[in-house]
Amino acid sequence: MNHGVEQVAGYPAANRLLALGLAAGMALGAAGCTPGEQASPNVSASAEAVTGPCVEPKPNDPNLVSKAQRCLKAMHGGKVLLVDFDAPPDTAQSAAAELPKILSTYTQDTVDLSFQVVAASPEAKKAYKATLAVGNCAAPNTDPAKYGGSIADKLMPAQTKGADFVLGITGAVPCKETAAGMANQTGGRYADVYMGVYKKELATGDKQTLEDVKRTGAMLTAHELMHLFGLGHAGTVALDSGEGVTDLSGNGVLLGQPKINLGTYLKNATYDQYSDHSNVMGSGYEAYLSSDRPTNKMDVGFLNWPKYATGQAENPAHEITAEETMLDRKSAETGQYAAVKLPQPFKLHSEPKADSKAQADFEPVKFTGLALVPLISKDANYGVEVVLTSGKTVASMGSLVPKNIGEDATSIVECAGVRLEVRTKGQQVFVRQLA
Repeated sequence: MNHGVEQVAGYPAANRLLALGLAAGMALGAAGCTPGEQASPNVSASAEAVTGPCVEPKPNDPNLVSKAQRCLKAMHGGKVLLVDFDAPPDTAQSAAAELPKILSTYTQDTVDLSFQVVAASPEAKKAYKATLAVGNCAAPNTDPAKYGGSIADKLMPAQTKGADFVLGITGAVPCKETAAGMANQTGGRYADVYMGVYKKELATGDKQTLEDVKRTGAMLTAHELMHLFGLGHAGTVALDSGEGVTDLSGNGVLLGQPKINLGTYLKNATYDQYSDHSNVMGSGYEAYLSSDRPTNKMDVGFLNWPKYATGQAENPAHEITAEETMLDRKSAETGQYAAVKLPQPFKLHSEPKADSKAQADFEPVKFTGLALVPLISKDANYGVEVVLTSGKTVASMGSLVPKNIGEDATSIVECAGVRLEVRTKGQQVFVRQLA
Protein backbone atom coordinates (compact mmCIF):
# COMPACT_ATOMS: atom_id res chain seq x y z
CA MET A 1 0.00 0.00 0.00
CA ASN A 2 1.57 3.24 -1.06
CA HIS A 3 -0.61 6.18 -0.14
CA GLY A 4 1.77 8.02 2.15
CA VAL A 5 0.34 6.43 5.28
CA GLU A 6 2.39 4.02 7.34
CA GLN A 7 0.43 0.96 8.41
CA VAL A 8 0.84 -1.92 10.76
CA ALA A 9 -1.06 -5.17 10.21
CA GLY A 10 -2.35 -7.50 12.87
CA TYR A 11 -2.98 -4.82 15.48
CA PRO A 12 -5.82 -5.54 17.90
CA ALA A 13 -8.97 -4.44 16.10
CA ALA A 14 -12.16 -3.28 17.78
CA ASN A 15 -15.07 -5.56 18.32
CA ARG A 16 -16.51 -5.94 14.87
CA LEU A 17 -19.03 -3.25 14.13
CA LEU A 18 -22.19 -4.90 12.96
CA ALA A 19 -25.58 -4.07 11.51
CA LEU A 20 -27.56 -5.55 8.53
CA GLY A 21 -29.98 -3.55 6.24
CA LEU A 22 -29.24 0.05 5.40
CA ALA A 23 -30.80 2.54 7.77
CA ALA A 24 -32.23 4.69 5.03
CA GLY A 25 -34.80 2.06 4.26
CA MET A 26 -32.63 -0.79 3.10
CA ALA A 27 -33.93 -4.25 3.64
CA LEU A 28 -32.12 -7.48 3.03
CA GLY A 29 -30.92 -10.71 4.40
CA ALA A 30 -27.65 -12.03 3.09
CA ALA A 31 -28.28 -9.35 0.52
CA GLY A 32 -31.09 -7.93 -1.49
CA CYS A 33 -31.88 -4.29 -2.24
CA THR A 34 -29.18 -2.02 -3.47
CA PRO A 35 -28.03 0.81 -1.17
CA GLY A 36 -30.72 3.41 -0.73
CA GLU A 37 -33.55 1.29 -2.14
CA GLN A 38 -36.68 1.49 -0.04
CA ALA A 39 -39.79 -0.62 0.17
CA SER A 40 -42.85 0.80 -1.51
CA PRO A 41 -46.08 1.11 0.48
CA ASN A 42 -48.41 -1.85 0.55
CA VAL A 43 -51.78 -0.56 -0.58
CA SER A 44 -53.51 -3.73 0.59
CA ALA A 45 -52.55 -3.28 4.23
CA SER A 46 -52.74 -0.44 6.70
CA ALA A 47 -49.75 1.89 6.97
CA GLU A 48 -49.42 0.96 10.63
CA ALA A 49 -49.18 -2.75 9.84
CA VAL A 50 -46.55 -2.20 7.15
CA THR A 51 -44.52 0.24 9.22
CA GLY A 52 -44.19 -1.83 12.37
CA PRO A 53 -43.52 -0.55 15.87
CA CYS A 54 -39.86 0.54 15.60
CA VAL A 55 -39.50 3.08 12.82
CA GLU A 56 -37.41 5.82 14.42
CA PRO A 57 -39.18 9.19 14.05
CA LYS A 58 -37.41 12.48 13.47
CA PRO A 59 -36.33 14.33 16.65
CA ASN A 60 -38.97 17.02 16.07
CA ASP A 61 -41.83 14.53 15.63
CA PRO A 62 -44.63 15.62 18.00
CA ASN A 63 -45.35 11.94 18.71
CA LEU A 64 -41.71 11.04 19.38
CA VAL A 65 -42.25 9.89 22.98
CA SER A 66 -45.36 7.80 22.28
CA LYS A 67 -43.65 6.14 19.30
CA ALA A 68 -40.57 5.45 21.41
CA GLN A 69 -42.74 3.88 24.11
CA ARG A 70 -44.39 1.67 21.50
CA CYS A 71 -41.00 0.46 20.29
CA LEU A 72 -39.81 -0.18 23.86
CA LYS A 73 -42.87 -2.34 24.43
CA ALA A 74 -42.02 -4.34 21.30
CA MET A 75 -38.39 -4.69 22.39
CA HIS A 76 -39.26 -6.14 25.77
CA GLY A 77 -41.81 -8.90 25.52
CA GLY A 78 -42.77 -8.30 21.90
CA LYS A 79 -44.16 -11.21 19.91
CA VAL A 80 -42.57 -12.53 16.72
CA LEU A 81 -44.58 -14.94 14.59
CA LEU A 82 -42.55 -17.24 12.32
CA VAL A 83 -44.79 -18.56 9.54
CA ASP A 84 -43.51 -21.81 8.01
CA PHE A 85 -43.97 -21.77 4.22
CA ASP A 86 -42.67 -25.30 3.55
CA ALA A 87 -39.21 -24.51 4.89
CA PRO A 88 -36.78 -27.43 5.35
CA PRO A 89 -37.86 -29.67 8.25
CA ASP A 90 -37.55 -28.15 11.72
CA THR A 91 -35.72 -25.01 10.57
CA ALA A 92 -38.48 -22.64 11.71
CA GLN A 93 -38.85 -24.42 15.05
CA SER A 94 -35.08 -24.43 15.52
CA ALA A 95 -34.89 -20.71 14.79
CA ALA A 96 -37.60 -20.01 17.36
CA ALA A 97 -35.67 -22.00 19.96
CA GLU A 98 -32.26 -20.41 19.25
CA LEU A 99 -33.25 -16.79 18.64
CA PRO A 100 -33.69 -15.76 22.30
CA LYS A 101 -30.09 -16.77 23.06
CA ILE A 102 -28.71 -15.14 19.90
CA LEU A 103 -30.52 -11.86 20.56
CA SER A 104 -29.66 -11.85 24.26
CA THR A 105 -25.96 -12.04 23.40
CA TYR A 106 -25.96 -9.80 20.35
CA THR A 107 -28.10 -7.01 21.83
CA GLN A 108 -26.86 -7.44 25.41
CA ASP A 109 -30.44 -8.10 26.50
CA THR A 110 -31.67 -4.89 24.88
CA VAL A 111 -34.13 -6.98 22.86
CA ASP A 112 -36.12 -9.70 24.65
CA LEU A 113 -38.79 -11.30 22.48
CA SER A 114 -41.11 -14.29 22.41
CA PHE A 115 -41.32 -16.50 19.32
CA GLN A 116 -44.09 -18.67 17.97
CA VAL A 117 -44.15 -20.88 14.88
CA VAL A 118 -47.29 -21.55 12.84
CA ALA A 119 -47.70 -23.38 9.55
CA ALA A 120 -48.83 -21.27 6.64
CA SER A 121 -52.42 -21.98 5.65
CA PRO A 122 -53.12 -23.57 2.23
CA GLU A 123 -54.48 -20.21 1.04
CA ALA A 124 -51.36 -18.37 2.20
CA LYS A 125 -49.07 -20.96 0.57
CA LYS A 126 -50.94 -20.62 -2.71
CA ALA A 127 -50.77 -16.83 -2.61
CA TYR A 128 -47.07 -16.87 -1.75
CA LYS A 129 -46.26 -19.38 -4.51
CA ALA A 130 -47.92 -17.04 -7.00
CA THR A 131 -45.29 -14.40 -6.17
CA LEU A 132 -42.37 -16.72 -6.99
CA ALA A 133 -40.61 -16.92 -10.31
CA VAL A 134 -39.87 -20.08 -12.30
CA GLY A 135 -38.03 -22.66 -10.23
CA ASN A 136 -39.56 -21.66 -6.89
CA CYS A 137 -37.31 -18.63 -6.97
CA ALA A 138 -37.91 -15.53 -4.82
CA ALA A 139 -36.83 -12.34 -6.54
CA PRO A 140 -35.66 -9.62 -4.13
CA ASN A 141 -38.44 -7.07 -4.27
CA THR A 142 -39.60 -4.06 -2.34
CA ASP A 143 -43.33 -4.70 -2.42
CA PRO A 144 -44.34 -5.84 1.08
CA ALA A 145 -47.56 -7.31 -0.28
CA LYS A 146 -45.43 -10.11 -1.79
CA TYR A 147 -43.69 -11.09 1.44
CA GLY A 148 -44.70 -14.36 3.04
CA GLY A 149 -45.08 -12.49 6.32
CA SER A 150 -47.40 -9.93 4.74
CA ILE A 151 -49.45 -12.60 2.96
CA ALA A 152 -49.88 -14.49 6.24
CA ASP A 153 -50.92 -11.26 7.96
CA LYS A 154 -53.66 -10.75 5.36
CA LEU A 155 -54.89 -14.34 4.99
CA MET A 156 -54.31 -15.67 8.53
CA PRO A 157 -55.53 -12.81 10.75
CA ALA A 158 -56.52 -15.06 13.64
CA GLN A 159 -52.96 -16.39 13.92
CA THR A 160 -51.12 -13.10 13.31
CA LYS A 161 -53.29 -11.00 15.62
CA GLY A 162 -51.21 -9.59 18.44
CA ALA A 163 -47.85 -10.20 16.73
CA ASP A 164 -45.48 -7.25 16.51
CA PHE A 165 -43.54 -8.82 13.62
CA VAL A 166 -44.48 -11.50 11.09
CA LEU A 167 -41.69 -13.35 9.30
CA GLY A 168 -42.02 -15.94 6.56
CA ILE A 169 -39.57 -18.86 6.89
CA THR A 170 -39.80 -20.25 3.39
CA GLY A 171 -38.60 -23.12 1.26
CA ALA A 172 -37.94 -20.76 -1.63
CA VAL A 173 -34.53 -20.13 -3.15
CA PRO A 174 -33.30 -16.61 -3.96
CA CYS A 175 -33.25 -15.73 -7.65
CA LYS A 176 -29.96 -13.97 -7.01
CA GLU A 177 -27.26 -15.40 -4.81
CA THR A 178 -27.01 -12.02 -3.10
CA ALA A 179 -30.34 -12.46 -1.32
CA ALA A 180 -30.93 -15.01 1.43
CA GLY A 181 -33.72 -12.93 2.90
CA MET A 182 -35.51 -9.60 2.78
CA ALA A 183 -37.04 -7.15 5.23
CA ASN A 184 -39.79 -4.93 3.88
CA GLN A 185 -38.24 -1.73 5.26
CA THR A 186 -36.07 -0.56 8.08
CA GLY A 187 -38.35 -0.58 11.11
CA GLY A 188 -41.01 -2.52 9.23
CA ARG A 189 -43.26 -5.41 10.25
CA TYR A 190 -42.50 -8.11 7.66
CA ALA A 191 -39.50 -10.14 6.54
CA ASP A 192 -38.79 -13.38 4.71
CA VAL A 193 -35.94 -15.88 4.98
CA TYR A 194 -35.21 -18.15 2.02
CA MET A 195 -34.16 -21.53 3.40
CA GLY A 196 -34.58 -23.41 0.11
CA VAL A 197 -31.01 -22.45 -0.75
CA TYR A 198 -29.88 -25.22 1.61
CA LYS A 199 -31.86 -28.04 0.02
CA LYS A 200 -28.74 -29.57 -1.54
CA GLU A 201 -26.96 -29.62 1.81
CA LEU A 202 -29.98 -31.16 3.49
CA ALA A 203 -30.24 -33.82 0.79
CA THR A 204 -26.97 -35.35 2.01
CA GLY A 205 -28.76 -36.60 5.11
CA ASP A 206 -25.74 -35.69 7.22
CA LYS A 207 -26.77 -34.92 10.81
CA GLN A 208 -24.10 -32.26 11.35
CA THR A 209 -25.04 -30.55 8.09
CA LEU A 210 -28.67 -30.41 9.21
CA GLU A 211 -27.63 -28.81 12.50
CA ASP A 212 -25.47 -26.28 10.64
CA VAL A 213 -28.37 -25.36 8.37
CA LYS A 214 -30.69 -24.90 11.35
CA ARG A 215 -28.12 -22.67 13.03
CA THR A 216 -27.66 -20.64 9.87
CA GLY A 217 -31.42 -20.26 9.55
CA ALA A 218 -31.60 -18.87 13.07
CA MET A 219 -28.83 -16.35 12.32
CA LEU A 220 -30.46 -15.30 9.05
CA THR A 221 -33.76 -14.79 10.86
CA ALA A 222 -32.01 -12.71 13.52
CA HIS A 223 -30.44 -10.63 10.76
CA GLU A 224 -33.77 -9.81 9.14
CA LEU A 225 -35.44 -9.19 12.49
CA MET A 226 -32.77 -6.66 13.47
CA HIS A 227 -33.57 -4.77 10.26
CA LEU A 228 -37.09 -4.46 11.59
CA PHE A 229 -35.63 -2.86 14.72
CA GLY A 230 -33.84 -0.31 12.55
CA LEU A 231 -30.32 -1.67 12.19
CA GLY A 232 -28.33 -1.46 8.99
CA HIS A 233 -25.53 -3.68 7.71
CA ALA A 234 -22.08 -4.14 9.17
CA GLY A 235 -19.35 -4.14 6.59
CA THR A 236 -15.69 -3.41 6.23
CA VAL A 237 -13.50 -1.46 3.85
CA ALA A 238 -11.01 -3.29 1.65
CA LEU A 239 -7.98 -1.71 -0.03
CA ASP A 240 -6.43 -2.79 -3.32
CA SER A 241 -2.73 -1.95 -3.19
CA GLY A 242 -2.02 -3.44 -6.60
CA GLU A 243 -0.55 -6.47 -4.90
CA GLY A 244 -3.83 -7.80 -3.54
CA VAL A 245 -6.86 -6.70 -1.56
CA THR A 246 -6.53 -6.12 2.18
CA ASP A 247 -9.47 -6.04 4.59
CA LEU A 248 -8.75 -2.95 6.67
CA SER A 249 -10.87 -3.95 9.66
CA GLY A 250 -7.92 -5.86 11.17
CA ASN A 251 -5.23 -3.35 10.20
CA GLY A 252 -3.95 -0.28 11.96
CA VAL A 253 -2.66 3.09 10.74
CA LEU A 254 0.10 4.44 12.96
CA LEU A 255 -0.62 7.51 15.03
CA GLY A 256 2.29 9.88 15.43
CA GLN A 257 2.46 10.83 11.74
CA PRO A 258 1.89 14.58 11.29
CA LYS A 259 -1.12 14.09 9.01
CA ILE A 260 -3.33 11.15 8.01
CA ASN A 261 -5.63 11.84 5.06
CA LEU A 262 -8.24 9.09 4.99
CA GLY A 263 -9.39 10.09 1.51
CA THR A 264 -5.90 9.50 0.13
CA TYR A 265 -5.53 6.35 2.18
CA LEU A 266 -8.79 4.95 0.80
CA LYS A 267 -8.19 6.03 -2.80
CA ASN A 268 -8.45 2.46 -4.10
CA ALA A 269 -10.80 1.14 -1.44
CA THR A 270 -14.13 -0.66 -1.83
CA TYR A 271 -16.91 -1.31 0.64
CA ASP A 272 -18.58 -4.66 1.27
CA GLN A 273 -21.71 -4.21 3.35
CA TYR A 274 -21.79 -7.88 4.47
CA SER A 275 -18.09 -8.44 5.11
CA ASP A 276 -18.16 -8.53 8.89
CA HIS A 277 -17.93 -12.29 9.26
CA SER A 278 -18.19 -12.38 13.04
CA ASN A 279 -21.74 -11.16 13.61
CA VAL A 280 -25.33 -11.33 12.61
CA MET A 281 -25.54 -7.98 10.82
CA GLY A 282 -22.65 -8.77 8.50
CA SER A 283 -22.28 -12.22 7.03
CA GLY A 284 -21.43 -14.17 10.15
CA TYR A 285 -24.17 -16.72 9.67
CA GLU A 286 -21.79 -19.60 10.21
CA ALA A 287 -20.54 -18.13 13.48
CA TYR A 288 -22.82 -19.05 16.35
CA LEU A 289 -22.86 -16.30 18.96
CA SER A 290 -21.99 -17.60 22.39
CA SER A 291 -21.83 -15.77 25.70
CA ASP A 292 -18.05 -15.28 25.46
CA ARG A 293 -18.18 -13.72 21.99
CA PRO A 294 -17.57 -9.95 21.70
CA THR A 295 -20.59 -7.87 20.80
CA ASN A 296 -20.82 -4.59 19.01
CA LYS A 297 -21.81 -1.96 21.54
CA MET A 298 -22.40 0.56 18.76
CA ASP A 299 -25.38 -1.47 17.55
CA VAL A 300 -26.68 -1.69 21.09
CA GLY A 301 -26.51 2.10 21.21
CA PHE A 302 -28.46 2.34 17.96
CA LEU A 303 -31.16 0.02 19.30
CA ASN A 304 -31.60 2.11 22.44
CA TRP A 305 -32.95 5.20 20.69
CA PRO A 306 -36.34 4.83 22.46
CA LYS A 307 -34.59 5.15 25.84
CA TYR A 308 -32.88 8.35 24.73
CA ALA A 309 -36.19 9.74 23.46
CA THR A 310 -37.93 8.99 26.76
CA GLY A 311 -35.06 10.17 28.97
CA GLN A 312 -34.27 6.70 30.34
CA ALA A 313 -30.66 6.68 29.09
CA GLU A 314 -28.02 8.93 27.54
CA ASN A 315 -26.82 8.47 23.98
CA PRO A 316 -23.31 6.94 24.04
CA ALA A 317 -22.27 8.96 20.98
CA HIS A 318 -20.29 12.06 21.96
CA GLU A 319 -20.23 14.81 19.34
CA ILE A 320 -16.71 15.83 18.35
CA THR A 321 -16.31 19.61 18.73
CA ALA A 322 -13.47 22.08 19.24
CA GLU A 323 -13.43 21.01 22.88
CA GLU A 324 -11.58 17.77 23.55
CA THR A 325 -13.58 14.59 24.05
CA MET A 326 -11.86 12.05 26.27
CA LEU A 327 -12.35 8.31 25.82
CA ASP A 328 -10.99 5.84 28.37
CA ARG A 329 -11.47 2.26 29.53
CA LYS A 330 -14.83 3.08 31.08
CA SER A 331 -15.92 4.56 27.76
CA ALA A 332 -14.91 1.38 25.98
CA GLU A 333 -16.72 -0.83 28.49
CA THR A 334 -19.95 1.19 28.33
CA GLY A 335 -20.04 1.49 24.52
CA GLN A 336 -19.28 5.23 24.33
CA TYR A 337 -17.60 6.67 21.26
CA ALA A 338 -16.89 9.99 19.55
CA ALA A 339 -18.72 10.93 16.35
CA VAL A 340 -18.84 13.77 13.86
CA LYS A 341 -21.08 14.56 10.90
CA LEU A 342 -19.17 14.90 7.64
CA PRO A 343 -19.79 18.19 5.78
CA GLN A 344 -19.66 16.28 2.49
CA PRO A 345 -20.43 12.61 1.84
CA PHE A 346 -17.55 10.16 1.81
CA LYS A 347 -18.18 7.85 -1.14
CA LEU A 348 -17.02 4.27 -1.49
CA HIS A 349 -17.90 1.86 -4.29
CA SER A 350 -19.37 -1.49 -3.33
CA GLU A 351 -17.54 -4.64 -4.28
CA PRO A 352 -19.03 -6.24 -7.42
CA LYS A 353 -21.03 -9.38 -6.65
CA ALA A 354 -20.86 -12.65 -8.54
CA ASP A 355 -24.13 -11.95 -10.36
CA SER A 356 -23.20 -8.38 -11.26
CA LYS A 357 -22.41 -7.49 -14.88
CA ALA A 358 -19.97 -4.74 -14.06
CA GLN A 359 -18.69 -2.41 -11.37
CA ALA A 360 -20.90 0.27 -12.93
CA ASP A 361 -23.93 -1.66 -11.68
CA PHE A 362 -23.18 -0.36 -8.21
CA GLU A 363 -23.66 3.24 -7.20
CA PRO A 364 -21.17 4.46 -4.60
CA VAL A 365 -22.32 4.25 -1.00
CA LYS A 366 -22.44 7.67 0.64
CA PHE A 367 -21.28 7.76 4.24
CA THR A 368 -22.28 10.85 6.17
CA GLY A 369 -20.57 10.36 9.52
CA LEU A 370 -17.33 9.27 11.13
CA ALA A 371 -17.02 7.55 14.51
CA LEU A 372 -13.99 6.81 16.66
CA VAL A 373 -14.51 3.84 18.97
CA PRO A 374 -12.02 3.45 21.85
CA LEU A 375 -9.79 0.36 21.88
CA ILE A 376 -8.76 0.33 25.50
CA SER A 377 -8.42 -2.71 27.74
CA LYS A 378 -7.67 -2.69 31.46
CA ASP A 379 -4.01 -3.21 30.62
CA ALA A 380 -3.33 -1.21 27.47
CA ASN A 381 -4.40 1.56 25.11
CA TYR A 382 -4.75 0.41 21.51
CA GLY A 383 -6.03 3.69 20.07
CA VAL A 384 -9.38 3.93 18.26
CA GLU A 385 -11.34 1.99 15.65
CA VAL A 386 -12.33 4.23 12.73
CA VAL A 387 -15.87 3.67 11.49
CA LEU A 388 -17.76 5.27 8.62
CA THR A 389 -21.49 5.58 9.28
CA SER A 390 -24.60 6.07 7.20
CA GLY A 391 -27.55 6.20 9.57
CA LYS A 392 -27.26 2.88 11.40
CA THR A 393 -25.09 1.23 8.77
CA VAL A 394 -21.41 0.97 9.65
CA ALA A 395 -18.16 0.18 7.85
CA SER A 396 -14.98 -0.53 9.79
CA MET A 397 -11.92 1.16 8.28
CA GLY A 398 -9.35 -0.26 10.69
CA SER A 399 -7.63 1.44 13.60
CA LEU A 400 -5.55 4.47 14.50
CA VAL A 401 -2.93 3.07 16.86
CA PRO A 402 0.30 4.18 18.54
CA LYS A 403 3.45 2.45 17.32
CA ASN A 404 3.92 0.85 20.70
CA ILE A 405 0.98 -0.18 22.86
CA GLY A 406 0.21 2.43 25.50
CA GLU A 407 2.58 5.15 24.28
CA ASP A 408 1.66 8.80 23.69
CA ALA A 409 1.08 9.76 20.04
CA THR A 410 -0.70 12.54 18.11
CA SER A 411 -1.87 12.93 14.51
CA ILE A 412 -4.10 15.23 12.48
CA VAL A 413 -6.74 13.09 10.73
CA GLU A 414 -8.58 14.47 7.69
CA CYS A 415 -11.73 13.03 6.12
CA ALA A 416 -14.31 14.61 3.77
CA GLY A 417 -13.77 18.17 4.95
CA VAL A 418 -13.28 17.35 8.65
CA ARG A 419 -9.95 17.81 10.46
CA LEU A 420 -9.51 16.02 13.77
CA GLU A 421 -6.69 15.92 16.27
CA VAL A 422 -6.39 12.43 17.73
CA ARG A 423 -3.94 11.81 20.53
CA THR A 424 -3.29 8.99 22.95
CA LYS A 425 -1.97 9.53 26.45
CA GLY A 426 -1.62 6.64 28.87
CA GLN A 427 -4.98 4.91 29.17
CA GLN A 428 -6.87 7.70 27.43
CA VAL A 429 -7.65 8.95 23.92
CA PHE A 430 -8.41 12.62 23.25
CA VAL A 431 -10.25 13.85 20.15
CA ARG A 432 -11.11 17.37 19.02
CA GLN A 433 -12.18 19.04 15.79
CA LEU A 434 -9.88 21.62 14.22
CA ALA A 435 -10.88 24.58 12.10
